Amino acid sequence: MISERRSKLRLGSDPISLVCGTLILLGVMGIAIATPRGIVLGFYPIVGALGLALMASGFRHIGQYRNELFGLLCLGLPKLISLQTFDLSPLTASFATTLMWYAGFPVQRDGIRITLPPNNELNVVPECSGLNLMLYMFGVSVVFLMLFPTSKRRNLILFPALAVGLGFFLNAIRIALLTFVNTSTNRSAFDYWHGEEGALFFVLLSVGVFGLLCWVLLGLEGRKKYFVSLHP
Repeated sequence: MISERRSKLRLGSDPISLVCGTLILLGVMGIAIATPRGIVLGFYPIVGALGLALMASGFRHIGQYRNELFGLLCLGLPKLISLQTFDLSPLTASFATTLMWYAGFPVQRDGIRITLPPNNELNVVPECSGLNLMLYMFGVSVVFLMLFPTSKRRNLILFPALAVGLGFFLNAIRIALLTFVNTSTNRSAFDYWHGEEGALFFVLLSVGVFGLLCWVLLGLEGRKKYFVSLHP
């Protein structure tokens, strides 16, 4: 987004802004090395971008980067919001159980515990509730709307709602899959889908499906405008 309007950006910083921006970047790098994991990870992109903005344009013109900073803030939401504050585990377990039941599995649920006879069992903890993926997809939808602005207000609600709902739905499918493969004889499959590689697959799937749906919706909207122009 910045590259598209680089000719309109007001560049040129001052000594104080340069010092502050440099200190911010050095601080982010130091904290990233000392604590590469944890909640502070969600602050790295926006704080680092803030430091670069100060070095490029100073405090006086930092407002011209507000859209980019807001987009980075939204992408960092999964690390900024506590999973314990908004525990969706019961809802996720219930929805995953419903999906498996409609698929023909004799599944049972007790709270956050999903049981698939004879010996498959899974506890849906907050880390697996899908909140992280939902928040990440919300950030993706915000960035999408910034890259492809829309004049229709309904799209400002439709696309974020679609992204969040898609994240919840696909995570529930992952929970159902984990329940199905959670046996002592199929431990390697469970470890894969429960690990980082399996989680990354569903993140990429969510982003890909969201992009496809947005492409279809925007294409339908464009064709509608075209036919309206032909038949005013």
